[in-house]
Amino acid sequence: EELLLQGPNGSGKTTLTSVMYADNPSAYAQNLVIFDKKRGSGESIWQIKARIGFVSPEIQNYWPQSAKVLDVVQSGLSGTQVLVRPIKVPEKVHIAALLEALGLSIFSQTSLGQLSSGEKKMVMIARALALNPPVLILDEPFQGLDSERTSLVQALFSQLADSERTILQIAHEES
Repeated sequence: EELLLQGPNGSGKTTLTSVMYADNPSAYAQNLVIFDKKRGSGESIWQIKARIGFVSPEIQNYWPQSAKVLDVVQSGLSGTQVLVRPIKVPEKVHIAALLEALGLSIFSQTSLGQLSSGEKKMVMIARALALNPPVLILDEPFQGLDSERTSLVQALFSQLADSERTILQIAHEES
Protein backbone atom coordinates (compact mmCIF):
# COMPACT_ATOMS: atom_id res chain seq x y z
CA GLU A 1 0.00 0.00 0.00
CA GLU A 2 1.31 3.46 -0.91
CA LEU A 3 0.20 6.56 0.95
CA LEU A 4 1.10 10.22 0.47
CA LEU A 5 1.10 12.71 3.33
CA GLN A 6 1.20 16.14 1.74
CA GLY A 7 1.07 19.65 3.11
CA PRO A 8 2.91 22.95 3.40
CA ASN A 9 5.92 23.57 5.63
CA GLY A 10 4.92 23.72 9.28
CA SER A 11 1.74 21.65 8.91
CA GLY A 12 3.00 18.83 11.15
CA LYS A 13 3.99 16.14 8.64
CA THR A 14 7.44 15.55 10.09
CA THR A 15 6.14 15.76 13.67
CA LEU A 16 3.54 13.10 12.90
CA THR A 17 6.12 10.77 11.38
CA SER A 18 8.51 11.29 14.32
CA VAL A 19 5.69 10.21 16.64
CA MET A 20 5.11 7.08 14.57
CA TYR A 21 8.83 6.32 14.37
CA ALA A 22 9.30 6.63 18.15
CA ASP A 23 11.53 9.69 17.91
CA ASN A 24 9.09 12.04 19.61
CA PRO A 25 8.38 11.66 23.35
CA SER A 26 4.96 13.30 22.98
CA ALA A 27 3.77 9.99 21.49
CA TYR A 28 3.35 8.62 25.01
CA ALA A 29 0.76 11.28 25.80
CA GLN A 30 -1.36 10.36 22.76
CA ASN A 31 -3.80 7.54 22.14
CA LEU A 32 -1.55 6.01 19.51
CA VAL A 33 -1.42 2.36 18.47
CA ILE A 34 1.53 1.13 16.40
CA PHE A 35 1.78 -2.51 15.29
CA ASP A 36 -1.25 -3.36 17.45
CA LYS A 37 0.33 -1.99 20.64
CA LYS A 38 -0.58 1.21 22.42
CA ARG A 39 2.46 3.43 22.72
CA GLY A 40 3.82 3.27 26.24
CA SER A 41 2.51 -0.24 26.92
CA GLY A 42 5.96 -1.74 27.37
CA GLU A 43 7.35 -1.87 23.85
CA SER A 44 10.82 -0.44 23.37
CA ILE A 45 11.76 2.19 20.84
CA TRP A 46 14.00 -0.41 19.22
CA GLN A 47 11.13 -2.87 18.80
CA ILE A 48 9.24 -0.22 16.86
CA LYS A 49 12.23 0.92 14.81
CA ALA A 50 13.05 -2.67 13.86
CA ARG A 51 9.80 -2.75 11.87
CA ILE A 52 10.06 0.64 10.18
CA GLY A 53 12.46 1.79 7.49
CA PHE A 54 12.94 5.54 7.73
CA VAL A 55 14.39 8.19 5.42
CA SER A 56 14.38 11.91 6.13
CA PRO A 57 15.99 14.88 4.39
CA GLU A 58 18.69 15.18 7.06
CA ILE A 59 19.25 11.56 8.12
CA GLN A 60 22.62 11.33 6.34
CA ASN A 61 23.90 14.14 8.60
CA TYR A 62 23.77 11.80 11.61
CA TRP A 63 26.67 9.66 10.37
CA PRO A 64 30.35 10.60 10.44
CA GLN A 65 31.54 11.55 6.97
CA SER A 66 34.26 8.91 7.36
CA ALA A 67 31.67 6.08 7.63
CA LYS A 68 31.84 3.59 4.77
CA VAL A 69 28.75 3.10 2.62
CA LEU A 70 28.59 -0.65 3.33
CA ASP A 71 28.77 -0.05 7.09
CA VAL A 72 26.00 2.55 6.94
CA VAL A 73 23.69 0.28 4.94
CA GLN A 74 24.43 -2.70 7.19
CA SER A 75 23.62 -0.59 10.25
CA GLY A 76 20.04 -0.63 9.02
CA LEU A 77 19.91 -4.25 10.17
CA SER A 78 20.00 -3.03 13.78
CA GLY A 79 18.33 0.38 13.57
CA THR A 80 21.39 1.95 15.16
CA GLN A 81 24.49 3.55 13.68
CA VAL A 82 26.70 0.54 14.33
CA LEU A 83 25.87 -3.10 13.73
CA VAL A 84 27.27 -4.96 16.73
CA ARG A 85 26.54 -8.50 15.65
CA PRO A 86 27.84 -10.72 12.86
CA ILE A 87 25.98 -10.47 9.58
CA LYS A 88 24.29 -13.66 8.40
CA VAL A 89 24.83 -14.91 4.85
CA PRO A 90 21.24 -14.15 3.70
CA GLU A 91 21.63 -10.60 5.05
CA LYS A 92 24.90 -10.18 3.11
CA VAL A 93 23.14 -11.34 -0.05
CA HIS A 94 20.23 -8.95 0.59
CA ILE A 95 22.56 -5.98 1.24
CA ALA A 96 24.59 -6.75 -1.89
CA ALA A 97 21.36 -6.88 -3.94
CA LEU A 98 20.20 -3.55 -2.48
CA LEU A 99 23.51 -1.89 -3.30
CA GLU A 100 23.36 -3.28 -6.83
CA ALA A 101 19.72 -2.29 -7.40
CA LEU A 102 20.40 1.27 -6.25
CA GLY A 103 23.64 1.64 -8.19
CA LEU A 104 25.75 1.80 -5.04
CA SER A 105 27.93 -1.31 -5.38
CA ILE A 106 30.88 0.71 -6.66
CA PHE A 107 30.70 2.90 -3.56
CA SER A 108 30.58 0.14 -0.91
CA GLN A 109 34.01 1.02 0.54
CA THR A 110 33.69 4.76 -0.10
CA SER A 111 33.29 7.22 2.77
CA LEU A 112 30.03 9.17 2.96
CA GLY A 113 32.00 12.41 2.77
CA GLN A 114 33.15 11.51 -0.74
CA LEU A 115 29.61 11.14 -2.08
CA SER A 116 27.27 13.69 -3.61
CA SER A 117 24.07 14.57 -1.74
CA GLY A 118 22.07 12.38 -4.15
CA GLU A 119 24.38 9.43 -3.59
CA LYS A 120 24.10 9.89 0.18
CA LYS A 121 20.30 9.87 -0.13
CA MET A 122 20.50 6.60 -2.06
CA VAL A 123 22.65 5.13 0.74
CA MET A 124 20.01 6.13 3.30
CA ILE A 125 17.28 4.56 1.16
CA ALA A 126 19.31 1.32 1.00
CA ARG A 127 19.78 1.50 4.78
CA ALA A 128 16.01 1.89 5.30
CA LEU A 129 15.44 -1.22 3.18
CA ALA A 130 18.12 -3.33 4.90
CA LEU A 131 15.67 -5.05 7.26
CA ASN A 132 13.00 -5.45 4.58
CA PRO A 133 10.56 -3.72 6.95
CA PRO A 134 6.76 -3.92 6.75
CA VAL A 135 6.56 -0.10 6.93
CA LEU A 136 8.63 2.53 5.14
CA ILE A 137 8.34 6.16 6.19
CA LEU A 138 9.92 8.32 3.53
CA ASP A 139 10.10 12.02 4.34
CA GLU A 140 10.94 13.84 1.09
CA PRO A 141 12.70 10.73 -0.32
CA PHE A 142 13.43 12.33 -3.71
CA GLN A 143 14.96 15.54 -2.36
CA GLY A 144 18.47 15.86 -3.80
CA LEU A 145 18.01 13.10 -6.40
CA ASP A 146 18.39 13.68 -10.12
CA SER A 147 15.61 12.56 -12.46
CA GLU A 148 17.30 9.22 -13.25
CA ARG A 149 17.65 8.27 -9.57
CA THR A 150 14.16 9.54 -8.81
CA SER A 151 12.71 7.26 -11.50
CA LEU A 152 14.76 4.30 -10.21
CA VAL A 153 13.61 4.82 -6.61
CA GLN A 154 9.97 5.43 -7.60
CA ALA A 155 9.96 2.14 -9.54
CA LEU A 156 11.53 0.32 -6.58
CA PHE A 157 8.98 1.75 -4.13
CA SER A 158 6.12 0.75 -6.46
CA GLN A 159 7.46 -2.83 -6.55
CA LEU A 160 7.79 -2.93 -2.76
CA ALA A 161 4.31 -1.59 -1.96
CA ASP A 162 1.95 -4.51 -1.54
CA SER A 163 -0.46 -6.00 0.96
CA GLU A 164 2.49 -6.90 3.22
CA ARG A 165 4.20 -3.50 3.19
CA THR A 166 3.02 0.06 3.63
CA ILE A 167 4.96 2.96 2.16
CA LEU A 168 4.20 6.41 3.54
CA GLN A 169 5.73 9.23 1.54
CA ILE A 170 5.80 12.75 2.94
CA ALA A 171 5.98 15.65 0.52
CA HIS A 172 5.44 19.39 0.34
CA GLU A 173 4.30 19.22 -3.27
CA GLU A 174 2.33 16.60 -5.18
CA SER A 175 5.03 16.22 -7.82
